[in-house]
Amino acid sequence: IYTVWDINVLRFTIASHIFFYGTFNYLVNKKKWGILIAAYAMLMHYTLSLAFIVLLIYKLVGNKSRIYFLMFLVSLVASEINLSSIRSSMTFLPKNLQEDSNDYINEDYKEYRQEINEQKNFRGKFYQPALKWSAVILLIYVFFRRKVWLEKHSLWFKFYCFTLLFFTIFNFLSSIPVMNRFVFLAILFALAFLAVYFTYNKTLMDSRVNLLIAPLLLFYFVVKFRIGLEFTGFFTLIGNPILALYNEGDIAFINFLK
Repeated sequence: IYTVWDINVLRFTIASHIFFYGTFNYLVNKKKWGILIAAYAMLMHYTLSLAFIVLLIYKLVGNKSRIYFLMFLVSLVASEINLSSIRSSMTFLPKNLQEDSNDYINEDYKEYRQEINEQKNFRGKFYQPALKWSAVILLIYVFFRRKVWLEKHSLWFKFYCFTLLFFTIFNFLSSIPVMNRFVFLAILFALAFLAVYFTYNKTLMDSRVNLLIAPLLLFYFVVKFRIGLEFTGFFTLIGNPILALYNEGDIAFINFLK
């Protein structure tokens, strides 16, 4: 989900892993200090305060799997949010945060991002949606199979409910361009859960669903790896800070495949 060549979003990536680590320990390993680690993510990137608020909402509301699931389905087909109304409702924020937010919460920026996406080829347009819909389909499948294993394992049931709630809220907000990054954090939670679920559930139906989804996941990871080849070369593998002083340029691996 997050790779070493995602350097342009380094702070958010690190903050996401801090939040994931804290939340996982809090929900699954029952470590109370986990919620402090999750809160610490805000110091790395202030937007993780939104993710922490979702964690607090879950802590307050609890495991309402049916409600979360219905909201999850609605979020997949919800109409787009009016960005101007959101911008006007953020006057309570400190001035510097309002200025940062206004750069992203406006129609011009949204149209700019849409234009960039239209210029991409087939791989560029669909590799990220392939990952998202793989996670969505599998989470829906687990909901209908939850009584077989999930509800008998309370810790993973909690993790599943939180993942549904987290995914739902940021699905609703994903029409705001900058909020789309939280969908990938939701996918990180989803795939962590799904890896455990399908480790312990290997029925014929489970296998068929996995085979159905595997091409979508494979498509994402192949394209993601190909993108990485554009940013890595031999010096990436054998270089070090000393040799970097004498490096006059590296040849990306992708050049050997074209």
